[in-house]
Amino acid sequence: MKKIAVVILMLVVNSIFAQNEENKLIDSLKIELTKAKADSTKVNILNQMTSSCYYERPKIAAIYGEQALKIANKIDWQKGIGITTNNLGICYWVDANFKESIKNFQKSLLSYQYLEDQKGISNALNHLGLLDIEIKNYNRAFNYFFKAYKVNQITKDKVAIGYNLSSIAKAYYQLKNYPKAIDYYLKAKEIYHSLYDKNGQGDCYNKIAKIYEDQKQYDKAIEYYKLALINFDERAKYFLTDSYLGIGRTYHNLAVESKNNKSQNLHLSIYYLNKALNIFTEFGTFDKINECHEELHKAYRDNGDYKLSLEHFEKYIEIKESILSYKNEAKLAEIRTQKLIELRNKQIEIQKLKIKSDSRKLYLLVTVTLATAILLVLFLNLYVSKKRSNKLLLEKNQEIGDINNQKDKFFSIIAHDLRGPFNGFLGLTELLAEDIDSMDKEDIQFTAVNMKSSAYSLSRLLDNLLEWSRMEQGLIPFSPKEHNLLKVVKECTATLHDASNKKNIIIETSVDEALEIYADHHISQSIIRNILSNAIKFTPKNGKIKIEAKEDTHNTIISISDTGIGMNAKMLNSIFNIDVKNNRRGTDDEPSSGLGLILCKEFIEKHGGKIWIESEVNIGSTFYFSFPKASIN
Repeated sequence: MKKIAVVILMLVVNSIFAQNEENKLIDSLKIELTKAKADSTKVNILNQMTSSCYYERPKIAAIYGEQALKIANKIDWQKGIGITTNNLGICYWVDANFKESIKNFQKSLLSYQYLEDQKGISNALNHLGLLDIEIKNYNRAFNYFFKAYKVNQITKDKVAIGYNLSSIAKAYYQLKNYPKAIDYYLKAKEIYHSLYDKNGQGDCYNKIAKIYEDQKQYDKAIEYYKLALINFDERAKYFLTDSYLGIGRTYHNLAVESKNNKSQNLHLSIYYLNKALNIFTEFGTFDKINECHEELHKAYRDNGDYKLSLEHFEKYIEIKESILSYKNEAKLAEIRTQKLIELRNKQIEIQKLKIKSDSRKLYLLVTVTLATAILLVLFLNLYVSKKRSNKLLLEKNQEIGDINNQKDKFFSIIAHDLRGPFNGFLGLTELLAEDIDSMDKEDIQFTAVNMKSSAYSLSRLLDNLLEWSRMEQGLIPFSPKEHNLLKVVKECTATLHDASNKKNIIIETSVDEALEIYADHHISQSIIRNILSNAIKFTPKNGKIKIEAKEDTHNTIISISDTGIGMNAKMLNSIFNIDVKNNRRGTDDEPSSGLGLILCKEFIEKHGGKIWIESEVNIGSTFYFSFPKASIN
């Protein structure tokens, strides 16, 4: 733990040092800016200031870029406008403000078209295409890429052609059109080969290897990762290390998928992953270091080295938490710096006013009087604002306290639910460890089945807990579209076929084949699967479950009814409360945490829908939930 803390501290210190160097550069450029007389020179200096920090501090960089654009527009300097809007496009891209980013790259394209600057045109088109990949507008992305490709063929700029072909390949990869993606990466590789650019070739091989890895063609993936390793040199050490990570991850997947040479593949996986970890630690790349720890945790686990597996898992969790904390601190520092810049600009403006007013004593007196009055108003506003902020802070503290109390109760429930399966699992493993020599085949089989059941219960609970955690942090992708409801229902019932057959429960589906639901596909599956799983769990053998759906003017309403044990009024009132322990065992003693229904409620409300229940003890329950139609959203 101490070693991890030291590594993180070193990385943070390096980051602060780099930021200080960046600040020194910007301060020196500011001095040059005050001395500059020509407007074009001011634009160039402001663009240097923008490009020096648009990756690390995009909001601050955008302030400099907007100042440069204002001057460039004033003197109608098209080249300055083209460069400035390109820089602003990058600023907003890094800040995930894609709308403003696209608007600026389009302005940059217009300037370069006016100047007939083919290199600038190609660059702007390629940026627009890559942005369209980000927002999943692939048709427009291809249009931009192929336009850029035609420009590059005219100029015979092979470097730009190679980059362009790689961008097209990236778009096909995002669309999961893997043959096309590989074809364009190979074309790009040939361009880089003609330029004797081995690092460019290595990057193409690396991307092709990742495609084969995604398709679980691990032998082909390893072949291309090794080609990448051969081509990369020390100048591309970061990408070379990414290849080590990829080949380590692939050897692990190969060991999991195939029993042949499993031990050898695991050892190779661990070797390459450790190599990647050591180099990424030198670079100080938090995300890659953490990915290495996560993959090493899995590889050591599958290799039977649980001690090292646990060590890497603990490092993964600790770094993950530290990264989150560091990002929050960096965000606050950025906001503070931005406010300081704004304050400094205001101070400069006030100073200019004071200098101008020195020639007029009467004007100075009026100005001072007005300034005093303004300051009094500002102080009054600040006092009122502070009072309001203090009140809001007290309310938020109360709210946070309530949330913490709620979560404490929730974690107490989760700890209790985890203890049961864990105790059962530990007891069974202890039985096997001590009495396996005296146990017959039936006893061993019985013990193994119970161990599997305990492990499955733990896995389901941890899956729900992880999904709830990701939901709370806003990490679950949300992309609602229209889907055929019957198809979604059939996918869910298929996964629970074994569970219903085991209890001889009939599942009837009454859903119109043409009925569409507007929802996120993965989340809608999770909702239906969770509620259907609950119905099976709490319905006795030879019972019946019915899935129905209907439409009204605004919503699609789905109902899942069962002939199960039902719920009383007290349970119905608290079923969706995270701090109330509602778990109970199923009709075949199946375990339940109650977390699944809480997840369902949050998922449904994320869509703008509602969930409600009707139930009677020993008669059954009906779960209703609605999704707004696409036209309403």
